[in-house]
Amino acid sequence: MDRPIRKNYPIYKEFLNSLPAPMIDEVSAQLTYRGYAELGAGYGEAKWLIVRETKANAAVPHGLITTEYASGSMEFDQVWANRASLTYSR
Repeated sequence: MDRPIRKNYPIYKEFLNSLPAPMIDEVSAQLTYRGYAELGAGYGEAKWLIVRETKANAAVPHGLITTEYASGSMEFDQVWANRASLTYSR
């Protein structure tokens, strides 16, 4: 018997839903940092996945938003306290 082919892979969404709500640092209307970590992770521990969102034009309600990851990686190996000085890419 053949197994049905799954056409929808919501793995990423399910994974993020299993984590506590992210830390959110809204630096300005153009710049927001989101940090994901397990409960109990300290701000100075390298246990965070950090995402930087940059809005091209804050005056435009639906302006282009660029989402980049610390060190260009989705690993939980960043320090939340260092979010402003990290290198981000896709």
